Amino acid sequence: MLKILSPKQAEKKPIGSFYHPTKETYRTGACPKGEILKNSYTKKNGTKVAQSCIKNSGLPGKVFDKYKVITLKKTGVLKEFGYTTKLSAKERLNSLLKAVKVLNYREVALRISALRTLHKHDENQKYYNIFNKDLEGLKKWRQEHPDLYKPNPKNKKNK
Repeated sequence: MLKILSPKQAEKKPIGSFYHPTKETYRTGACPKGEILKNSYTKKNGTKVAQSCIKNSGLPGKVFDKYKVITLKKTGVLKEFGYTTKLSAKERLNSLLKAVKVLNYREVALRISALRTLHKHDENQKYYNIFNKDLEGLKKWRQEHPDLYKPNPKNKKNK
């Protein structure tokens, strides 16, 4: 095992294969690239575990592979019911209610929510605001008409 360096010592070393001398990150050179050194510890039963190299998984929940990626498998599902962003708010809500009758509330709400999220980082956020208002209108409609909402029967499990 190689000599373990402190962050200050690693910063003084020239850039090389084992060192990345910046104030935020540094490498000691004790482990290969992509791994970090796990300190020694003692188990509850008294067994001592020596230092070892483990895979660097980064901050929990911040690894790119673990991000939930939104993909719309079918495009234009809501267009079949006359939904476009060019319509007025009332006409858009009416077309969404048509979609709720054929599909179900959950599918329509998830589709609008996904479209809203995909347009979140646009420059002017015009479409984000439109989808957000439509989603809020759909939620408000559901609260006012709870008896009209019925789940799609083909999604029920047969017993």
